[in-house]
Amino acid sequence: MLQTWLAASVGGVFILIGLIHLYWLLGGRRGFEIVLPFKPETRQPLFRPGKSEMAAVILVFWLFAAMLMMYGKLVPAVGPQWLPSASSWLIASVLLLRAIGEFRMLGFFKRIRSTAFGRMDTWLYSPLCLALGVMTVWMLLS
Repeated sequence: MLQTWLAASVGGVFILIGLIHLYWLLGGRRGFEIVLPFKPETRQPLFRPGKSEMAAVILVFWLFAAMLMMYGKLVPAVGPQWLPSASSWLIASVLLLRAIGEFRMLGFFKRIRSTAFGRMDTWLYSPLCLALGVMTVWMLLS
C-alpha cells in the first residue's frame, strides 16, 4: 500500500513536471525565465534549450514516471523484470545527486545564490529533488 502510494505520488510529480515542460515546448513562456541558471555577471543563460532538448526532457520525466509506476505495480511492467527496480534506484540516485548539486550553480551546496534561478533552486528545486529522492528510496525499501 505505502509502496503504491509513493510510486503514484512521485510518478505524478514527474508527469506534472513533464506537462509544464510540454507547455514551454508548445510556446508558453510563463515561469520559463526562472528555471534556467544564468551567469550573474552577464545575465545570460548558461544554455538555451531548443525544442528537441525540451522534448527529450519531457520524455525523460515521463519515462521516470512510468518506471516508478511499474515498480509500484500501478501499470503493467514491460521489459525485463529487473528494469523497474534498477530504474527506480537510478532515479533515486539522480534526484539525490541533483539535490546535492555541482557546488557552483545548483543544489544545496551551490555558491551562486543571488540569481532568480538560485533562489528558486534553494527554496523549491533542490528541496523537491531531495523529497522525491527520499520518497523513491523509501518506496524501494518498503
